[in-house]
Amino acid sequence: MDKAGVENLFDNISYRYDMTNFYISLGIEKYWRKKFAAQISGKRKFSTGCLLRTGRSTAIICRKVSAQARVFGVDFSDEMLEIARQKLGDQFKNVIFIAGDAADLNLRIILLIS
Repeated sequence: MDKAGVENLFDNISYRYDMTNFYISLGIEKYWRKKFAAQISGKRKFSTGCLLRTGRSTAIICRKVSAQARVFGVDFSDEMLEIARQKLGDQFKNVIFIAGDAADLNLRIILLIS
């Protein structure tokens, strides 16, 4: 599937992504998130980045780092970004949402934003 097809797929499933991910993984995604969270020390004072999807991993990072750290939520699906904005926008003021491909980030743009 090409990038446009993948983006379209995630746009179409965005409103049910979290539930689908839970059931497809047979609940193991909760374990993966716990392991992911354990890898974040919270000692970072600078920018942190992650793949966004619906913001669950981004929220984990936000809870672990300083409120002054900038956290970049990156996704190529506009619908996924919108769900993440709705979930995280009021709770975490240090998140910068970026539409883009996490596999092909332009770090110069991120450094300019931060």
